[in-house]
Amino acid sequence: MIRSALCLVPLVGLCFVTATASAEQKKPAPVRKVEVLQGKTLAIQMTTRRPIRTIQGGDEKIIHIDPFSSANGTVVRVTGLAPGTSRLALTDVDGKQETVEVAVLSNQRIISVGGSILLQMTTKQPIKTIPNERDDVARVLPVSGDPTSVLVIGRAPGRTRITLVGADGKKETLEMGKPPAPRPVDR
Repeated sequence: MIRSALCLVPLVGLCFVTATASAEQKKPAPVRKVEVLQGKTLAIQMTTRRPIRTIQGGDEKIIHIDPFSSANGTVVRVTGLAPGTSRLALTDVDGKQETVEVAVLSNQRIISVGGSILLQMTTKQPIKTIPNERDDVARVLPVSGDPTSVLVIGRAPGRTRITLVGADGKKETLEMGKPPAPRPVDR
């Protein structure tokens, strides 16, 4: 830090001190990245584990922020509304700041005809039932020896909605299928 002083004490009794920053600058704090599925909620806690004083930022089209989600104020709940990313600047009661980038992932899966995908609930709990709107588009099969997974096989172009129902009754709905081929543009 370079300091300079100009004192005019004999004339008016004033003294000015100026400071200029040195080449050493603070590096920006790393951005913590988290992911949440569209329609799901994620609890975010600052790494300091101290109560959160302020929350700034957040695109309300992408995430919904519930700042009053814990009794002691150390957790903020974020619900994914639409696919995309949104940044939050959190400040704790001691003034420490942290930036969190929330990526909202689509709950839509693309699967090709004849292709397959293995699915689990985000809670990794056993799957009790698997309602499927269109068995002609995708077939859902249990995985032998693994009650937490199902195998989805693409059967025909189209879309279907598959709901995984866990042993505790919680549901996770996914849209699956192959999008229709684009139509030619008339000119």
